[in-house]
Amino acid sequence: EVGLIDVSGIGFRDAVLNGELGGDGVTSELDLSIFSTDLEGIIRLHGDEALKLDLGLVRLPEGDGAQDPLDVQMIPELVDADIVVSQLFVGEEDYGAWEFQLRLREAGVVLKNLNAQLRGVAITADEVTWDAASNRSTFSGALVAGDLSEVLPLWGYAPSVATEAASMEGTLSWQGSPPAVELELLVGRASFEAENGRFLEATTGADAMRIFSLVNFSTITKRLNFDFSDVVGEGVSFDTLTAVSEFDTGMMHFIEPLSVEGSGSRFKIAGHVNLEEGTLDNEMIVTLPVTQSLPWYAAYIALANPLAGLGVLVGERVLRRPLEQFSSAKYQISGSFDEPDVKFVSVWDTRLDQPHVGLEHTEFEAPEGEVSDGEPLSPGSEEPDSVEASTNRGSTTG
Repeated sequence: EVGLIDVSGIGFRDAVLNGELGGDGVTSELDLSIFSTDLEGIIRLHGDEALKLDLGLVRLPEGDGAQDPLDVQMIPELVDADIVVSQLFVGEEDYGAWEFQLRLREAGVVLKNLNAQLRGVAITADEVTWDAASNRSTFSGALVAGDLSEVLPLWGYAPSVATEAASMEGTLSWQGSPPAVELELLVGRASFEAENGRFLEATTGADAMRIFSLVNFSTITKRLNFDFSDVVGEGVSFDTLTAVSEFDTGMMHFIEPLSVEGSGSRFKIAGHVNLEEGTLDNEMIVTLPVTQSLPWYAAYIALANPLAGLGVLVGERVLRRPLEQFSSAKYQISGSFDEPDVKFVSVWDTRLDQPHVGLEHTEFEAPEGEVSDGEPLSPGSEEPDSVEASTNRGSTTG
């Protein structure tokens, strides 16, 4: 029985130890089991092999509120170790299960073959490095989750999207030790994917972060000034969601547009997000199906030329086929996560022109079957002489 085990200032009290300690004078042999309220498991050390920690339970004390729980000065005190922790707690908060190989390097520490289950997310990485000179960590790996409406609240985010599956893969770094990761500190690039989902109305309190409000089309479509109820319903559903983003210490830039595709509807977003201030600077292309109950293209035309819009409605049966190509429109998104400001820009112009800062300007082409050439139609712009002229221009893509 041991009253206190002290590990660099972290105490485990009232432990029971059982095992063997030996060696031949040259190599050491240690095979020890530990049982206490906050620490249970087995410690093994055989000769020059890496220390093996197979721990069923580790409960660490809550931190003092400092941003980084680990000091870079502790790196020289570490040893090579193969670590398995079945249950990790910090205070009463569950930090999941972890398995990795800790190896010392001249530049610092590397965690190899990381596998973890944390708050509904499976985390895998070939390597996580902690550089001693710069006190900077780098993660190269993937995060995989199921239903984000259940996972997001576990991480302090509003449950604004439900999914069957979601994942992120990339290489990201941040200032500080590996557990000091924060969204606003990230630098690097990551790709996102989600399948079979739906955007929800988030009703969580104001303290919950709402980064997903950027793509919460249940909120955005309410600001489009038209009735999309037959498309939106109880929340915009989608088959796939994809994006490639670059993070730069408080900013997120879309390297490839965020694309949300469902049955007949499609949304694409380019631009930038200020993660620290919670503000948006984006362009969005909306493509919705043309149906008898939703002749939304006529409403757009009516913004700039009421007579043309009336003509479209009256001659809808005749004009339906060519006008089906006018089912896309461009919007500008600004404002905040909670209160996005969505402004209509044009129809027919389906290019996303916002480039990522520092990258060569690239125009993202419209999907096949949509008009991407010619002048955009926007409120106040010069109109064709007749509805027929407008129709002919729209049908140039066949």
